[in-house]
Amino acid sequence: MDTRELFSLCQWFIDHGTPAARHYGELQSALQHNATQQQKQPVRDQLNQLLSTLRSMPMHELSDDQIYLLEGQNVIHLIGTTGAKRVEKIVKSARFDPASANTDVQQMHQAMNEALQNFTSVKDSLSKIDDFEADQSDFDQMTIRIHFKDTAAISDVAAWKEWSNEWFDIVRGIAMCVDEAPENVKVLGARQGSIIMILGATAAVTKLLLMISNHLTKIALNGLQVANGFEDFKQKVKLNKAQIEALEKSIADTEKNAIKDLVKETKDSLPNKINGEQANALEKSITKFQTFTQKGGEVDFLAPPDPDDAEDEELSEDEAQQITEVRETLEELRNIREETRLLTSQQDGEEDDFEDEDLNDDE
Repeated sequence: MDTRELFSLCQWFIDHGTPAARHYGELQSALQHNATQQQKQPVRDQLNQLLSTLRSMPMHELSDDQIYLLEGQNVIHLIGTTGAKRVEKIVKSARFDPASANTDVQQMHQAMNEALQNFTSVKDSLSKIDDFEADQSDFDQMTIRIHFKDTAAISDVAAWKEWSNEWFDIVRGIAMCVDEAPENVKVLGARQGSIIMILGATAAVTKLLLMISNHLTKIALNGLQVANGFEDFKQKVKLNKAQIEALEKSIADTEKNAIKDLVKETKDSLPNKINGEQANALEKSITKFQTFTQKGGEVDFLAPPDPDDAEDEELSEDEAQQITEVRETLEELRNIREETRLLTSQQDGEEDDFEDEDLNDDE
């Protein structure tokens, strides 16, 4: 994460975390009253205000690196839809206890305030170094970051050459389908660690690549859900080897069919009908993209500026529409990834043990 992105995260958290922290405090005060006073008071208004604030937080504006940093600050589970679900589980638990709920929400409120102090301090320090407030947005190029990690890592020049060829095919197939040349996608830079290649692409290329990434993530999530159900089923029902192999084949066939459906849906989404060469390039692109993600690679998209915020640049109606669609698809992708993260956390035993129940007015 570069300093500009860190500054952007600080500003984002200050803008959206401040009202969330305030509403956490209001809910905690009401819960504390009910935990210490005989005369109880409803907490519905405070709860609804907090839930509404958390759910309206624009998580789609954050990059993967920014989300990882929020995880390091121990606040990622307190914001967005994840935070809203967590609060609901605490306050709407079938085993609701005012004292326990007060303690839990108090800790969440404290964590939010500590994070706000940290991000404010970092933002103030960075402001003394450079003018990060200056807008350097470029509507012609959108940022795509390719994370080469796990078994998709680049450990030597042979792997570098192999993945370069693979990503040329991926970009070529996407670009061809929107009548662009792969050379239109620029390499903006690279980073250390697991190696992150930073690309700049047009709205049309980004939109199509993002749509494919979105669908591949859905396929992966569905596969994870099916695998979980399969493991539960094997625990409850004694299966022989042939039955297990048949079920595993059925799961694999379902994934293959999902990829075929994705290829068809991608073709249908294009404004113009593509020819045979473009169709073959697109299918190769999707297949190689899926292989990359299955090996642990990640593709991160930075949210483009809102067209309504453009001041110095005139956008055509088509350009503005493409940017809007990219932002909407990116928000959906972030939500799917969050659902995947939650499901993975549950597998690792991190799930909160609560049962949801309608909120009583006297809670």
